[in-house]
Amino acid sequence: MKPVFILSFLVASLFAGAQQSKPITEEDPLEVDGIEYGFAIRNASTREVGNKDFSRYEVTFYATNKSQCSRVILFGQSMSPFESDVKLLAKFDCINATGARLTSKSGEVSAKPMFVNAKVNTKDDKGKSFVEMQKVQIGFYVGIGETIEQNVILIVPLNSKPDVRVRVLNSVSTL
Repeated sequence: MKPVFILSFLVASLFAGAQQSKPITEEDPLEVDGIEYGFAIRNASTREVGNKDFSRYEVTFYATNKSQCSRVILFGQSMSPFESDVKLLAKFDCINATGARLTSKSGEVSAKPMFVNAKVNTKDDKGKSFVEMQKVQIGFYVGIGETIEQNVILIVPLNSKPDVRVRVLNSVSTL
């Protein structure tokens, strides 16, 4: 009985930690913790791929800090188990994108590195200890009113609009 309970608890906790994708449209972006996640179509055209026509869209995925304070992701605060994903704010997936002609099916937006000046104990060439000021990265941030963007090209079935979902990968705190 105990092993079954432990196993079910572990499986439930894995699903609880997984990021949920939410559908968004150009007119209806998603706002989480003061950051708006959305996309804008910059250009639309048609392209022939393998003797068949498709709709081609130039799209900008974005994250905009709509709050009245900077938003930060400190090291150790990330929801991701991978250190390389700490800076990622969100991942956008286009469900109906084909990926044909080396185009995208997804995109992501990342926060900028955040540095502070800190006193650091160090040693000189002779082994003598001293304190010096150094720039130290403490995490990542999005400033007040700042927008972070990524431009991609999507090819979808003819006369269809991009069907986009967004996954917020890291929660942000106020600074």
